Amino acid sequence: MLFAKLLGHVELPESFHYELDDGTRALLRPVRAEDAQRLRDGFDKLSKLARRRRFLEDIDTLTDEHIAELTDVDDRDHVAWGALDLANPQVPGIGVARYVRLVEDHHAADVAVTVADEYRGRGASLILMACLHLTAHRNGIRHFYFDVLADNDRFINQLHELGAEH
Repeated sequence: MLFAKLLGHVELPESFHYELDDGTRALLRPVRAEDAQRLRDGFDKLSKLARRRRFLEDIDTLTDEHIAELTDVDDRDHVAWGALDLANPQVPGIGVARYVRLVEDHHAADVAVTVADEYRGRGASLILMACLHLTAHRNGIRHFYFDVLADNDRFINQLHELGAEH
């Protein structure tokens, strides 16, 4: 829980603005049930590679189950944060990060992060993960597990920089 250690016991606001590395102004907030269509539209814009990296297989459409994984949240065991581009409200979103607490280890969670192709490399995944880390720390989660394809060097390197172990 690197972010929580670095920032102490910081409470996240309900939503907040954040400037990405390139100056893009983003709104960060928890994902809500009414974001379902926005999530579908965002998925439709993802490249085939981005979809494979997120779902670890080639999929062409988001199922209702996938949408539920992001919108049926409780802010404790199942959390999802999203980032929206304030200057381009017609864009479905910048990215989404979620965790689900593991049943077999109450202090650990499975994590997934997706950033829209056109927003990669701007620091969106880092701020989304920071939101997850701070929320998880507040909820007693101390370990994150990521399933990452071996060809996703950029994300693997980012995780290593944050102290992750393989």
